[in-house]
Amino acid sequence: MDTKLIRYSSEGLSYAARELSSYLDKIYGGEHPIELGDAVVGCAYLSVNPSLSSLDGYDHSLVRYEDGVLRIEGDSELSLLFGVYDYLQLLGCRFWAARHEYVPCGCEVLFADGYSRSFHSAFKYRTWVNRTNDSDVLSFLAKSRVNVVLGCGPWNPDFSSVHASLENADKVKSLGLKLRGPGHAWRELIPDEALFAEHPEYFPLFGGERKPNKRTACFSNPEVRAIFRENFGKYLDAHPYWDIFAFWPEDTPDHLYCSCPECAKTTTQDWYLKLANECAELFFERFPDQVFEIIGYNATETPPSEGETFFKDGKNFLVNLCLGRTRNITVALDGKDGTPEANREFLAKYNAWMDFLKGAGYQGEVMVMDYYNTCAPSGQSLPCKAYRWNCETILRDFLFYKAKGVAGLGAFSGFDLLAWPVPDYFWTYLKMQNDPSIPSVAWNDEFHSGYWHGSEFGGAYRQIIRQLDELLRSDRPGSFDEIDEALARIKARKPRDVEARDLLAAFTKYGKLLCRIYVAYKSGDMESASQGDEELEGFFADHASILSPHIAPYPPLWIKGWLGKLKRYGY
Repeated sequence: MDTKLIRYSSEGLSYAARELSSYLDKIYGGEHPIELGDAVVGCAYLSVNPSLSSLDGYDHSLVRYEDGVLRIEGDSELSLLFGVYDYLQLLGCRFWAARHEYVPCGCEVLFADGYSRSFHSAFKYRTWVNRTNDSDVLSFLAKSRVNVVLGCGPWNPDFSSVHASLENADKVKSLGLKLRGPGHAWRELIPDEALFAEHPEYFPLFGGERKPNKRTACFSNPEVRAIFRENFGKYLDAHPYWDIFAFWPEDTPDHLYCSCPECAKTTTQDWYLKLANECAELFFERFPDQVFEIIGYNATETPPSEGETFFKDGKNFLVNLCLGRTRNITVALDGKDGTPEANREFLAKYNAWMDFLKGAGYQGEVMVMDYYNTCAPSGQSLPCKAYRWNCETILRDFLFYKAKGVAGLGAFSGFDLLAWPVPDYFWTYLKMQNDPSIPSVAWNDEFHSGYWHGSEFGGAYRQIIRQLDELLRSDRPGSFDEIDEALARIKARKPRDVEARDLLAAFTKYGKLLCRIYVAYKSGDMESASQGDEELEGFFADHASILSPHIAPYPPLWIKGWLGKLKRYGY
């Protein structure tokens, strides 16, 4: 339905109005001016309706047509932006990935008077790791109803927001997205190494020697904790923009903070909570309505001791349970397909944390960050290495978490853009994060029905992708001959969408290489497996001209040493 005029109720909705105008220009042609003002007949009217927040779910939007006015409402300014994108999808737009979207040329959709359709998301926090700080990626995340971005500036390679700045923060917050971070950043808070000569007692003791380690300090020393809090305050002065302050220790395999006799009287987990409480008090003095996050990860995969409590009972705290590095991500947590030992270990940690929070009278919220990727031990299987995650398992995990009252989801996916061979699994993941009540296969079918619309070989491409998935999920992958023949037939007919064919051909080559390494490894042919592993390390450099527009960051993270990880983790 073409509405030539767009009006919006307050200045905070101007970006949403500009977005709607831009897309309607593309769909219908002509111009769609925007104005601040009240609704008039024939206009699209954007407004915030706080009463929508009383409904089940989060970030509600409503599209309705009434008395000649197309009304798009949200329970907040960000929800209203989501509502604009919800409406555009009703008109046929599809946002597959950053710089990969479909906008129809013309639209016959009409709404009868009284039409109304509502939208919402199942989880309060739908988070994403900001790998590239790319404006197109951030825009795509908003179009996908992601509402929280982890990292102010690119997250890598330092595993925190070392590029944090007001400029980068504004890049995220100008879209209305919440900013979460800095992450692993205690190097900013511990005593400066320049103090070591005069105050060696400030620094951790290991092996009978005190020395700086760029990650911890002797926290049983009251002077050290005073410096830690002072540095925390200075950090907030320099970086006042965090909506969710992620208070994470440095990411290292050495989990002890200090081994001196006084520090050793208290567990690492209890020291962490003590430091968190002391910094949270400062944080809430300045930002009483923001959120303070602690993480269950590495040393804190097990919770603090019984009897430990949170500052103000954890009100406005977020506990991030990041426990799944070694779980089996091919088997859902609901137990319907059995519970492998790795998942029993995960669930024991998860339940221990939930029991601790209940016993501590915790009044905050819980989120989960999982590892549906290829960096952690859980992500070294053949389909994971091919970036073809098990979406049905992920969906069932989402339902498991939702039933447990988990408020937020996230994943260290390693990508801001993954449109290779197509962005089907990437898109499906984001859709499931908003609505896990719909089967993953239904989302995948919707993707392929729309993505290949108008493609002369869309049916053939989809069949090739199905065959590739079957081969990659096989214990003993077979022949790729049928796929090679199908690609050769398409090439001989000189397809118009050469790029789609080239992407599939490159992915087929990649899949063959992974299967060759895996089969050789399983067969005990380590020479062939090692040769394949060397080829794998050079694959993305060799195919950069084809693949780099469709993958970000590029080359992908964690591509080296797959054979060693197969051996190490027993695949």
